[in-house]
Amino acid sequence: MRILLTLDYELFNGVVGGSVFNCLIKPMEELEKILDNYGLKITIFVDACFLLSLKRLKQGNKTLEHDWSLVSSQLKRLANKGHSIQLHLHPQWINAKYKNGLWYSDLNKYKLTDLKEDEARQLFSDGCHLINEIIGKNPIAFRAGDYCIQTYTLLQETFSEVGISIDSSVLRNKCTINEREWFDYTRIPKDYKYNFSCSVTEKQENGCFVEVSIPTYEHNILDVYFRKRKLSKYSNKTWGDGLSSTGGQLDRGLEKVLNRIKVLLSPIRMSASIDGVSVTYLEEIYKYEKSKNSSYMLIMGHPKTFTPLYLNLFEKFLSKIDVNDNFSTIDNL
Repeated sequence: MRILLTLDYELFNGVVGGSVFNCLIKPMEELEKILDNYGLKITIFVDACFLLSLKRLKQGNKTLEHDWSLVSSQLKRLANKGHSIQLHLHPQWINAKYKNGLWYSDLNKYKLTDLKEDEARQLFSDGCHLINEIIGKNPIAFRAGDYCIQTYTLLQETFSEVGISIDSSVLRNKCTINEREWFDYTRIPKDYKYNFSCSVTEKQENGCFVEVSIPTYEHNILDVYFRKRKLSKYSNKTWGDGLSSTGGQLDRGLEKVLNRIKVLLSPIRMSASIDGVSVTYLEEIYKYEKSKNSSYMLIMGHPKTFTPLYLNLFEKFLSKIDVNDNFSTIDNL
């Protein structure tokens, strides 16, 4: 079985994004030590929207010039080691501002369909060119910010224009609809990996693009609660220093209360991940996918949420992987 570790290399998606060093550089350096020890290659989806703003604002600002140097050097080093650097877009960073050492985004432009059509297409083009400028290679895979690609109707044209052939935005069996986010992946092909053309949720045998979807798994809410309690006994502070967005809710009053009760009574569905309590489920998910003879196990990760404890647990998981299984980058799957 192939194992894909895919990271979203980004700041926090709330109003306060945090700092480059704490959210990106430091946690990636710590993970890189583990990857080097095991000789693993991973896929890194780089939020080009943020990097475009960093490049735009760095002129004449020594701090941002230094941050640009840190990020570009880190990505170059990772690419030279054989890690796959691919495209990620969080549109809220298009008009980002920098103040007192922290980044601030515009949450009114949260997904691709919050942009004008020509603005969205230009963003893809600019993002691909920027990644090529940094690592000397064009990205061929894409992951939408907060998985919100389903409403973007120009996907086929845009992907063809910029040379994207692989998408990894489908968060299997998950649905989120609120004031900022919109996706419904509850009706999708059974295959983890499949071809498509216009819609990421519709399999087409001769489709010109490949969807490498993100599996999710049901967990008992009480079990999740007790695992969180167990983790809380340890020092577990993230390196990242930003604030996440809760997305905003469309429901109000009694409807909101009833929806919260429904959530509490329902199993929790999460992806396999290094982030948070999810890291404690990696071994169980691995055994489950092995028992199904799955083509791959996809693990998510966000450097901004890494802690020493989570990385330690991830390394323990690595020590239990069958020698016949191997890590793969998304472009080599």
